[in-house]
Amino acid sequence: MDRRLLFIGTNSIEANLLVWEISTNLMLCRMVLPQLSIIYTLRLAYDNKHVLLIGVNPEYILTVILLEYTTQNVICEKYFLHSLPFKIKDAQFIPGYTRRFVTCGIQHLCYWKFNG
Repeated sequence: MDRRLLFIGTNSIEANLLVWEISTNLMLCRMVLPQLSIIYTLRLAYDNKHVLLIGVNPEYILTVILLEYTTQNVICEKYFLHSLPFKIKDAQFIPGYTRRFVTCGIQHLCYWKFNG
């Protein structure tokens, strides 16, 4: 069976992550994210389970969240209190890894590695 997945991030007071299986029109996950209001970037790891979200929280502080949507487990959250000069513009997982990724922004390039 062809299991193509559709990931949708909503913007509201508490953002939502919705995961749909396109071939069966079945919603696999609906995860409420109270730590995000606006989702700028959503990236999926190569295992189709880990998701990287970049956005802002209700206080407009830039936030990076790594989670596993199948268990609805947040692996890591990182807040950037002085986020304006360090706005993250894009992110990408390192090939073959689920907890290593690279982000790039206006004034920086960061390599992230989370153990666990």
